Amino acid sequence: MSAVTAQVTLSPVEYERLKTLALLQRRTVEALVRDAVERVYLRSVPPAQPTRFADLRAFGMWSTDSRTDEELLDVLGGDWTDLPLDA
Repeated sequence: MSAVTAQVTLSPVEYERLKTLALLQRRTVEALVRDAVERVYLRSVPPAQPTRFADLRAFGMWSTDSRTDEELLDVLGGDWTDLPLDA
């Protein structure tokens, strides 16, 4: 899993309160923020859908295939490319 860095702006008072809480809990400010985002916001959002065919259960036989989705589509459905898009 790759990480994404996000910047959050806090007031000096908010930041000091978070630093104090982090010290008391022996955790980092970053860990506190990640936990808060997970508990408050992300639990109400369904998990992201897989973005690659290989990640879909129905495509499990392709999970070890190193080709991109585009390459797999070319191999599996090459004849479909000639369909008119405005039909």
